[in-house]
Amino acid sequence: MSFFWGSSSEKEEIDYSIRKSYLAKEEEIPKIEFIQTNLEEKKSEWVLDNEKPYAFTDFQLLRFLRQSKGDEVKASHMLIKHANWFRENDVESITKDDVIDEVNKQFVVPKGRSKTGRPCIWVCVRRHDKNNRSDIDVMRKFIIWCVKDVMSKALENDERFVLVFDLRELRLLNVDYEVIKLLISILQINYPEVLDQALIIGMYLYLYLYLYLYLYSYLCLHLYS
Repeated sequence: MSFFWGSSSEKEEIDYSIRKSYLAKEEEIPKIEFIQTNLEEKKSEWVLDNEKPYAFTDFQLLRFLRQSKGDEVKASHMLIKHANWFRENDVESITKDDVIDEVNKQFVVPKGRSKTGRPCIWVCVRRHDKNNRSDIDVMRKFIIWCVKDVMSKALENDERFVLVFDLRELRLLNVDYEVIKLLISILQINYPEVLDQALIIGMYLYLYLYLYLYLYSYLCLHLYS
């Protein structure tokens, strides 16, 4: 695993040509236009009266389109659900102060950028105690705030980041399945295609196999059913 920890000025040295593969392909453009039209026609399903409409970015439309395997109708439905989720969870108003107790534990730490220039966020699992954490509603806000924070540091028109799980000194009390499931659900359903890479360091083989099988089973049963 190789990263550089550069200043903002050093970001200019990145070869941005490596990101061209994620630009909209020619066959995707009419599908994105269909999604835009469909969202406008179904505005009553995701915008309340006298409410400021959710502002979808072009990259966001592309992400949801690819998550739906190119099905523009399904992508439109997913985006409507996301807009409603965004409003119901009052995502825009979640701030660092709302989750300051978890922030101060340094359990999740933004740190540096990858070689592709994308921001990195480190999850230091050993600093998390499943028996001494905030309730699940606060943890939901914490995850959302972390995603918002790292995406705000993303490259222009990119939105993707690198997630690094540091499992050194891991103990059973650090493994919080409820929070893991919540993280997967939020990323998979509401922030698809934002992970450039998910890296794991300090993991023993048997633990890797156990967590892989657990997460794979969860994804199959709950997210792809």
